[in-house]
Amino acid sequence: MTNHHRSSIHDFDNMVTVLVGKEEKRFTLHQDAICAKSKFFKAACSKKWLEGQERTVRLPKTEVTTFQEYGSWIYSSEIADGTCTAASTSNEKGNEFQQLVYLHLLGDKLDDIQLRNKANVGLFKIMQKTNAVPDAQLNKLVWASTMPGSLLRKLIVDAIVKRYTRDGFAADVSQYPAECVQEVAVAALQAAPVSSWEYMVQNLSPYKEDGKTG
Repeated sequence: MTNHHRSSIHDFDNMVTVLVGKEEKRFTLHQDAICAKSKFFKAACSKKWLEGQERTVRLPKTEVTTFQEYGSWIYSSEIADGTCTAASTSNEKGNEFQQLVYLHLLGDKLDDIQLRNKANVGLFKIMQKTNAVPDAQLNKLVWASTMPGSLLRKLIVDAIVKRYTRDGFAADVSQYPAECVQEVAVAALQAAPVSSWEYMVQNLSPYKEDGKTG
């Protein structure tokens, strides 16, 4: 037990400096803690990398507030729970959606699978509590920053199909990325009841003109 305890202390001797954002806000974190979460940092801290030799990693395009949350995640394996409800303002809901989307995208950048999963669960819980989905502007960021097959995309698409009314989505559709609209259309078709065609066969009146005159 003593040897194991000493080994654990020794493992946390090495520190990593992370310079975040354009202003290069400095964060100093235990190397083993951050490498245990992130494959990106595990590679960056390798002696084969120049930055690894310097023990400094730069993330110029990452928001400082997002990385602050990531620093907490490294040591606690938890992220802040959302507090919004259906009665919250649009701005309040938007801020919580944005925070979790940013964390998921940081999880993509840093190759942190656990964080991506945690962020998706958090997003689902907020959508459930608020009866809302991320707005079109945030979805533009998601579709610009992720690849087809992204589970973040799938979560948002499935939520739109389940939460939006047809008329509601139609009113906003021009604001959404084209890829998002396509994926929503496919998901909606897949979710359509099997009886839809049978219903059409029995009820063709919507496709017939009114033959009444004057």
